[in-house]
Amino acid sequence: MTKLRIIAITLMIIGVVVPRIIDAYEVANSLDISRNVGSLPWLILLIIGVVMLIYSFAKRQKG
Repeated sequence: MTKLRIIAITLMIIGVVVPRIIDAYEVANSLDISRNVGSLPWLILLIIGVVMLIYSFAKRQKG
C-alpha cells in the first residue's frame, strides 16, 4: 500500500468513527449539540479520504 492510500483510509476511518463516538458521548451525558455543525468537519474528512483513495487508484492505472 502506498502512503497516499494509507492516509486516505485513515481519514475515512476517522470520518466514520468519530461522529459515532461523539453521538454516543452526547447521548450518555444528555447533551444537545447541533448534529449538522458537529458532523460537518468529519463528513468533509470522509469525503477527502474517498477522493484521495479514488485518486490513488486512478494514478496507479495511468502510470
